[in-house]
Amino acid sequence: MNIGNSQKKIKSSVKENRQTRKILEHLSRNYNAVILTGGSSGIGRSFLELVYRLPKNILICNISRSESEKFFERENVFDFKCDLSCLSQIDCAFDGILEKIKKNAEKNADFPKNRKILLINNSGFGGYGLFPEPNLEHNANMIDVNVRALTYLSGKFIGLIRENGGGIINVASTAAWQPCPYLSVYGATKSYVMNFSLALDYELRKFGATCLCLCPGPTTSNFFRRAGFDKRPLKSNFGHEPEQVAEAALYAFCAGKNLKVVGLLNSVLTFINYLIPRSVMAKIAGAILAKVRQ
Repeated sequence: MNIGNSQKKIKSSVKENRQTRKILEHLSRNYNAVILTGGSSGIGRSFLELVYRLPKNILICNISRSESEKFFERENVFDFKCDLSCLSQIDCAFDGILEKIKKNAEKNADFPKNRKILLINNSGFGGYGLFPEPNLEHNANMIDVNVRALTYLSGKFIGLIRENGGGIINVASTAAWQPCPYLSVYGATKSYVMNFSLALDYELRKFGATCLCLCPGPTTSNFFRRAGFDKRPLKSNFGHEPEQVAEAALYAFCAGKNLKVVGLLNSVLTFINYLIPRSVMAKIAGAILAKVRQ
């Protein structure tokens, strides 16, 4: 693949606007490295495409089971192939990234010593149906990736983040806000992500660092295929595009926020959860989700 042409594709896929410029300016000025999981597709790919536009002295690392396209192979961009359900593989990826961070700091000796690190825990998947559909192994693996891997990676990088005041973005979902029949395990994992992230943000503020919990609604990605749908069950004009979610997340993070619900309608719907008992919300969500495949 022609790298020059591929880079043009990347630039054209990220809409140039004031919000994008502010994100890139903030990260360029303050950060030494951006590490993300699941950059090969969906929201993760959009995160990767956006930060790819940062200066070449900023390290970019993608941790994913499948490698990103070859045109991401630039001197400051690295793929770490890793099954996030396996802690030993996460350890290997972490050690490799740590070495890259040290070498990048040595190579850019003019960097201020307090350059920060941003960790984006994006990887995750779902499963639709009456529990334990599609099978128990799928649900157990979902917990491993959505909860255990996110927690483990946060713990691995927390020392570096506290030291220089960096930050974490954890990708949850609007499913985190209420019980979700037919998405019971997925919704529960995302509730964990939201509560863990908000508590972690409180702890990190003492060190000048932050943790943002991102809650997008339905997004065009591989989520539905991995969840067991043959085709996208939602109308094309409903939900978000991955690039919208990635940009909204990075803009909120750069503004120092700890929670971002993507979309005005989703913000209203999540607020309603404060007004209605959770048992009632479970019935409402169940009635809606039961019709998804009809």
